[in-house]
Amino acid sequence: PFTDTPGSDGAYYYRVRFRDTAGNSGAFSGIIEAFADSLPPAPPSQPQSSFAGILLKNIYISWTAAPEAASFNVYRATYSTADTAALAPLAAGTTNTFITDSPVQDSTYYYLITAIDLAGNESAATVTGVVFDIHAPVISAAGISSGQHVNYDISPAVAITDFSSYYSTITLNGAPF
Repeated sequence: PFTDTPGSDGAYYYRVRFRDTAGNSGAFSGIIEAFADSLPPAPPSQPQSSFAGILLKNIYISWTAAPEAASFNVYRATYSTADTAALAPLAAGTTNTFITDSPVQDSTYYYLITAIDLAGNESAATVTGVVFDIHAPVISAAGISSGQHVNYDISPAVAITDFSSYYSTITLNGAPF
């Protein structure tokens, strides 16, 4: 076998001819062209993201490909990062310039998109974050039982749990509490 390690990136041309032990040479083969490429492509453009809402329960991410990109890897994290080393691809080797994701939990999701060239070199990641909140708040009350009759002051305790609380209003008998 013949192994060649090109010194720099670019096109290389090979042809082969065989000589037997008696000194007879065959004809040259056709020319074979190979490309050495050790540089990763440019990363994709800054991704555009949107939350498709309560009814569709999807996140839509799109980007523009760099000229050398043959495919893309898309990674998802629940923490802000630009490092893909510890992440498994959500989509590996996709040729689309978009992805639709349907997470099951409310969270802020970070999507990292990398470009891959024909030689398998992977670019740095571009990152976008999306707040995904499709679940209703969980409300709990304590300090009094439903239907309970008392002849003293009561102090109900109300707890509201939600991923992205914006505001809450508590009323008692129609008046702010």
